[in-house]
This record gives sequence, C-alpha cells and structure tokens, in this order.
Amino acid sequence: MYSAPSRKPSAPAPAVGLPAPVGTTSGAAPAGVPAEVQILISQAAADLADYQRLTAEGRLSEAGMKLESVKRALDKLASLSSKR
Repeated sequence: MYSAPSRKPSAPAPAVGLPAPVGTTSGAAPAGVPAEVQILISQAAADLADYQRLTAEGRLSEAGMKLESVKRALDKLASLSSKR
C-alpha cells in the first residue's frame, strides 16, 4: 500500500502586494519624501512582517503588540499628511 511522504509545515508564503521588509528594497524613496515619513513607513513595514511571522508561529500576544505598533506608525503618518 502506498503512503504519501510526511510533510513538514512550511513557512508562510510572503504576502503579495505588501512592501518588502526593511533593508530588502532595491530602490530609493521618491524625491521629496521627508526622512520622518520614510522612517515611519519602514518601521510599519518591519512591524507588519513581524506581526505576520508571530501570528504564523501562534505567538498572538506578541503579534498584537506589533499590530499596535503598525497602527501607531500609520496614525503618525496620517497626522503628518494632514499637516501638509
């Protein structure tokens, strides 16, 4: 009788359409984007990647903290854009 080989769980596939984690992008930010905005975007992207990893690992409390960090960065970006 044939039995299929056992499969180990694999790491989650990267999310399509999300920014690459900090340090993995090949292009520079568009001209005229303030450094504070670039930093907030990079931090939010890194925290989102951490959130996805932690969620996949079942570490939901830590993932929730990362999600709150993403929200704070997005709120700060929104407040900066409303001042323009």
